[in-house]
Amino acid sequence: MESITRENGAARLKLEQVIAAGKASGAATLERIRANVPHDDIVRAGAFRFVPRPDWTVEDRTGKPIVSGYNVQMQYGQNGSAFTLHKHAFGQLAERAGVPAAYLGELATSTESWQQQLALRVLNDHMHEGRGNDRMLVRSVRGEVRGLLSDKYRRLDSFSLISAFAEECEKLGAAPAGDARHLAGYVSDTRVALKVILPTIFEPVPGEALAVGVEWFNSDYGAGKYGLRSFLLRLVCLNGAVREDDFSQVHLGGRLTDEIQYSDRTLRLDTAATESATRDHVRALLNPKRVEQSIAAIRSANEKGIDWAHARTRLGKALLKGELEAVKNAFEGPDCVNLPPAQTEWRLSNAVSWIAGATEDADRRLELERVAGSFFAPEKQAA
Repeated sequence: MESITRENGAARLKLEQVIAAGKASGAATLERIRANVPHDDIVRAGAFRFVPRPDWTVEDRTGKPIVSGYNVQMQYGQNGSAFTLHKHAFGQLAERAGVPAAYLGELATSTESWQQQLALRVLNDHMHEGRGNDRMLVRSVRGEVRGLLSDKYRRLDSFSLISAFAEECEKLGAAPAGDARHLAGYVSDTRVALKVILPTIFEPVPGEALAVGVEWFNSDYGAGKYGLRSFLLRLVCLNGAVREDDFSQVHLGGRLTDEIQYSDRTLRLDTAATESATRDHVRALLNPKRVEQSIAAIRSANEKGIDWAHARTRLGKALLKGELEAVKNAFEGPDCVNLPPAQTEWRLSNAVSWIAGATEDADRRLELERVAGSFFAPEKQAA
C-alpha cells in the first residue's frame, strides 16, 4: 500500500476539512433517521378507498390554481384515516394495479375533472375488484404514504443499523466525510446513505491524493437494498465514487401477520442479525489488505486508455442524454485539475463523478457516483 510519504499540505488540509464537515453531516443524518421512523400497517387492498384531496390546489395571485402533488387521498382503517401519496408510493400503487405510472400520474395531476375522476376509478376498481385480497405493508410518515410493499417485505431498524455502522467505523478510526458537493450523510424521503473515510492519504499514481472508505445505504420503502459499498474520495477536487455492492441484501423475509405489532419481534431479530453482519463487513472493507485492493484497482484504471466512442457505449444505458453530453465535455476537455490527465478509465470515472457533484437531485447524485465507481471494481472478498 502506498501512503503518501512526503508532506502534502494541501491534501492533508482538504482531508481534515471534509472530515470536520462530515461529522456535522453524519450527526444530522442519524437525527433525521430517528425523526422519520415509518409507521406500519398491514392492509388488504380491498380496504383502500381513494378520494380527491381537499387541499390539492392553491391559487396564485392571479387566481390560477397551482397543483400540489396528486389529487388522490388514500383512506383505510376503522376511522377512515386519510393519507397523501408520495411519488414513490404512487408508482408502487400503479405497478400493483397494472397501470403505467406515467399515465396514471398524468390523470392524477390533471386539472380536468374527468381525468381526476378516471384516476380515482382506476385505483378503486383495481384495488377492490382485481387486487382486493392482496395484503400490503403500508409505510407512512406523518400522514404521507411513502411505501406500498409486499407483506413479505423484511423490515429493518435503520437507526439501529446506521448507529452500529458508525460505531464500528469509529473503532477503526474512520470518520464521516463530505462537503457542500458530496454530503457525508444523505437522507431523502425514501433512501438513506452515509459515507466514511480513513484519515489516511493514499497515492495510487503520482500526484493523485485519495482517501478510501465505505458507504452504508438503505431504503425503508422499497427504493433499494440494504448494504455497504467501498468508497473513495479524490482530495484535489473531492470527486467521489462508490463501487458495486460489497455486501447487500434485499428486503425479503417471512409473511407479516395482520396485526403488525406481532411482527415487531421479527423486526428486532432481523435487525440484530443484519447489525452483526454489518459490523463484520465494515472490518473486512477497512482491512489494510482490502484497502490495498482498492488502491490497486485505481492504479489499474489509470493505466487503461479509453476513447469516447467506447466510453459512450459503456455509459449509454446508465446516463441520461444530457448527462452523457456533460460527461463527454468534461472527459474530452482540457481540465487536468478537477480531472486526472490523459484519457483513461480513471479520468472517465472522475468525469462522471464531477457531473454527479453538480446534480441537484440527491438520489440521482448517488446513482451517478455508483456509475463512476464501476470503472475500478476489484474482485469481492469474503468478510
